[in-house]
Amino acid sequence: MPRVAEPYVVHLRSDSGGWEVTLRASTGLSSATCAAWKRRALSTAPAEFLASVSWPKSQKAAERTAQALIEHLRASGAAAPSGRGTSVETWIRLFLDPATSPRAEKLLAEGREYSPSTVYEYASKINGHILTDATLMAKTMETTTTEDLIAYFARLSRKLGGPCCTVQRTWTIMRMMWRRYGQIHKGFVDPFLDLSKPKYDEEERGSLSEAEILKIFSTAGVFASELERVVMCLAFLSGLRRSEVFGLEPGDLGREVMQIDLEHAWKGFGRKARVIGRPKWDKIRTAPLAELTLAAIETLEKKQGKWKRVAVFPDGRTPSERWWGTHVAACLKRAGIKTEGRNIVPHSARHSLASALYARGTQLKTIQEMLGHTDLKTTDIYIHTAADAINEMTKSINAATKKKGKAGRMKGKAHSSIPK
Repeated sequence: MPRVAEPYVVHLRSDSGGWEVTLRASTGLSSATCAAWKRRALSTAPAEFLASVSWPKSQKAAERTAQALIEHLRASGAAAPSGRGTSVETWIRLFLDPATSPRAEKLLAEGREYSPSTVYEYASKINGHILTDATLMAKTMETTTTEDLIAYFARLSRKLGGPCCTVQRTWTIMRMMWRRYGQIHKGFVDPFLDLSKPKYDEEERGSLSEAEILKIFSTAGVFASELERVVMCLAFLSGLRRSEVFGLEPGDLGREVMQIDLEHAWKGFGRKARVIGRPKWDKIRTAPLAELTLAAIETLEKKQGKWKRVAVFPDGRTPSERWWGTHVAACLKRAGIKTEGRNIVPHSARHSLASALYARGTQLKTIQEMLGHTDLKTTDIYIHTAADAINEMTKSINAATKKKGKAGRMKGKAHSSIPK
């Protein structure tokens, strides 16, 4: 007897790790609907359906989801997306929830997951700047042209008062969405291929010179607390990001080999939903641990004990996002460093260290690896205006500190020799 075909087939793709569904006539659905659902990605199902089910993580769960999809299509009387009929709005709404996001599906297959900061960033741009554009939302993915996107970004720029970083970030997110659509729907012509990333005149971050960095650590009275000293050392002498400074654990310090194994950083730092994860881009790397930095950390530990994190308040709490900016600015002011006319922000610490190392002859590739950049182009942004070089810098700090101390003692002796 001939074998009866199953009403549906669920298949896990080996390349993307996403679920594909095939529906057949024995489901009782129309021939058009069944034709549309031939090896079609489950992530392209109607948004309201995906929002009502849990994303399947096993074959049996995927089969149950396929059965639920059949019932949903029967009840709604709507054909599943055929590729050409997938609206831009339907596709974009999938990215609001990691449970339905086609991007999250790909990351899961790679053993990765969205960080809270990424989820927040996507939701912010999607709800605030993409779904609000009725003209683009009325399009379908297959019929959206490069000209449509150019017109959309022109509208967004006018809305925001001109080209800015928000336009660039929105472009990056949308570029990912269209690229993911093309990965799932073979033969799709991506309109972003002929579209360049929007440009704008960004205010360049300023940097401190090596002399100014030395001034921070050799001037008396710069640090109001040991915590400030530790934070400034980790930022200016190790090149750590804010999330890495406050995510650093005592076990990450290689005290014998004088290096920091950067394995922890805050995700979504400054937000209530922040969690500890890996550094930016999941790049675990090694950073130099200067003697000055280690001494500051050990002094802090003696005063307030060892906690789960290195740079914390006396009660073990992590400083806030605002604390970072306020206290770095205060330290620079106490050191007598003039920042007028320069865009000096806390992140300038990494910029400053990179510039100082480059001026000392450190290779660009070494600086790139130390700072955790994905490519040399990013590092070059810091350099345009490593451990050995940093140690030489700290020697200069120690020498300047000792010289001032000696001068102070000589001054005291001279004063005491004056007859009463």
